[in-house]
Amino acid sequence: PALRQYEQAGEQVEQVEQGDLATEAFHKNKQSFVEAVNKGLIPEGANPYFVKKYLELDLKNKAVKFKDKIFHEYAEQGVQNRTDQGAFEAFYNKTLEDFKADQNLTGYNIVDLDSYFLNEVANIRSNLEQQHIQGRITLIENETKKTFKQNGFNIINDGRTKTLDEIKLEFDTSEIRPSEIKASFMASNLQELADGAIASGLNKDDVNAIITDLVKQAAVEAEDPDILKLFDYIEQGKGGVMSKTSAVREVISKTKEEIIAKQATRIRQYQLDQTYLEGRKHEILNDGFLNLISEHGIEKLTTNDIDAYL
Repeated sequence: PALRQYEQAGEQVEQVEQGDLATEAFHKNKQSFVEAVNKGLIPEGANPYFVKKYLELDLKNKAVKFKDKIFHEYAEQGVQNRTDQGAFEAFYNKTLEDFKADQNLTGYNIVDLDSYFLNEVANIRSNLEQQHIQGRITLIENETKKTFKQNGFNIINDGRTKTLDEIKLEFDTSEIRPSEIKASFMASNLQELADGAIASGLNKDDVNAIITDLVKQAAVEAEDPDILKLFDYIEQGKGGVMSKTSAVREVISKTKEEIIAKQATRIRQYQLDQTYLEGRKHEILNDGFLNLISEHGIEKLTTNDIDAYL
């Protein structure tokens, strides 16, 4: 037993020493194992511990290169945006096979390849695949939200342009005051849209936030504060209609201020334009009269021409 322990200790020392030599050689040569063998940098009959460590460093370095390549190609090729079934699987397999061929991995022992490269690559695949799945979920959610918001805009635009008679053909207005028909009609359709989105898996808080934003945006773009009345009819869970919440009441207040500011800016610009035109009126009239003389000739002008101009 003592002799065996001595031999094992000797082997461990040799393994460490040869490992250090292989590490030094790998960083100095900057060559793969196959290239180093072909160039005589690793002679035939080299120490097995040296060979094993050199192979480990080489293949793990290739795994790092593969990680850089596949993450770069994933982004470059826009794999996350692909909707075809098996898109990730096809991309991954092709990228791996191309990398194996490029790095001449067929020249390595399958056991070494499995231990030092494929095991590392399996973790790389797992990480990228999880990123892909989460990215697809986020992308689909964003597209769903975008579609939901656009459909909401369409409901408001449709409701604003419809006449009361047209609304009555598709909406029961028997118990609604005429002044509230349009808002009730649009709110009812928005409520149906929201309920459907929530039933399909869209987060309720996200739905409420999108409705708040689109109603506000529609009111500002149309400079129509009446659109904000939709909040009086759209329910927000068990808390009642949206306008009863402090957050939405603040949105309503700020949106009205924004509409007033927008209208005031437009009025000021109109007044500036009018002042500018008034200031140039005589100049414009004089220029026009000179053009009239130039066009007809002063000797040919009649009183009717002058009266028509003035």
